[in-house]
Amino acid sequence: PPLEVDGIDKLNTNNAEIFNTTMQKTATWMSKGGIDEEWDAYCKQLDSIGLQESTKIWQKWYDTYTK
Repeated sequence: PPLEVDGIDKLNTNNAEIFNTTMQKTATWMSKGGIDEEWDAYCKQLDSIGLQESTKIWQKWYDTYTK
């Protein structure tokens, strides 16, 4: 079945923010280090910008598709 568009706008917004955040943090950690000290805060930041919400949308689509 085709994917429903419910949630697509939110997913697009969340993914853009998640991508920008992960790219920035990856570059910082590669050049300056600090991943061990910053990891927990980084995970919380990802959740605050919609990682869990995006995961739920993808899971809903997966569950619908695999039925």
